[in-house]
Amino acid sequence: MTLTGSYKVAVANLGKKALRGYFAMRRIINWKYLKRSSILKLLDALIRPILMYGCPIWLPYMSSADWSILFHTAENGRGVLSTLSNTTYERAHLSMMKWILGVGKRTPNAAVWGDTGRTPLSISSIKQVMTYFGRVFSEAPDNDPLTIVRDAAKEQKALELPWYTNLCNLRASASELLIEEYNDNAEPPPDTVFPASIRSIANDLFLKHWNLGRLNIMKLSFYNSLKTRFEREPYVHLAIGDYSNVSLVVQLRMSSHPLHVETGRYCGTPPEHRICKLCTAEDADIIAGFMNLPFLELATETERHFISECGAFEDLRMALEPSIQHLFQNNTPAALGDTSTIRGVSNYLSRAYKRRREKLRNKTSDGLSLRI
Repeated sequence: MTLTGSYKVAVANLGKKALRGYFAMRRIINWKYLKRSSILKLLDALIRPILMYGCPIWLPYMSSADWSILFHTAENGRGVLSTLSNTTYERAHLSMMKWILGVGKRTPNAAVWGDTGRTPLSISSIKQVMTYFGRVFSEAPDNDPLTIVRDAAKEQKALELPWYTNLCNLRASASELLIEEYNDNAEPPPDTVFPASIRSIANDLFLKHWNLGRLNIMKLSFYNSLKTRFEREPYVHLAIGDYSNVSLVVQLRMSSHPLHVETGRYCGTPPEHRICKLCTAEDADIIAGFMNLPFLELATETERHFISECGAFEDLRMALEPSIQHLFQNNTPAALGDTSTIRGVSNYLSRAYKRRREKLRNKTSDGLSLRI
């Protein structure tokens, strides 16, 4: 810690060490034959202990905002998700998950949490923190190794230092919700299981904020049409080598792709003007003129248009299995989530993206100023 008692420098160093450990793991282990779910298990077994080393000591200082905001009702949930992701350790955690899924750094964190079924570290580590301080404040023999720690903790408790106040606030807020869950005259669970109960309550509150937050993120409009529950998606259990193009499906789900509906966001293009440049007029002036006509709607290059409507890829869709063609036309969510069809869908996306790049490159080489 610093001279002022801050753990920020130590936690930042842990984040750097965890990232080095992650890249070392990638060099040593051949991921080709592993499932993404297996890599996440390796992340928990090998990298998380580095990232969260000593968290019972520093997490009560660092996560006070994370814990307190969970118990406040948010209108849209986005503020809660932003606060939970804006810590050194959670940023490192999210970066590693995005690399594993094969999506870009601009991908909304809500989608990454949702598809992996993982909660922020400040929530999943609550039981570990509460269990440790339960041991610290429990009665023990004089020859116990934690005697010095207990004495120091009692002195800091008397001074009401921030870490102790944060833990008390967390426990008090969770106790209120626990008592409401039971009958009015019933007692909450005993202290031996209380840490697990607090984590369970915090996890439930996070899921509520996640549901509110994702629905209010414009970038996730397509994702929200696919995702209805917070759970690990089936594609996470597929071997990376056998399904090399699955990352294209993941990118499409989370709007981490090069389609105009997404790239137009970066330069401030209105949503209705993010048109598909493959099935509209090739002359930029004509396109601009069409946009000003009130009775004409040009095709917007959305995810759904790209996979099931754009005429530039009609032959690629006709070459797919009939079951996939049916899903494209009638049930897009199933097409992007069913492991039995995901290989065909991912191969289609690979060919469609390649054709799209070639067509836009040809238009650009002909002197048209189109953004790829």
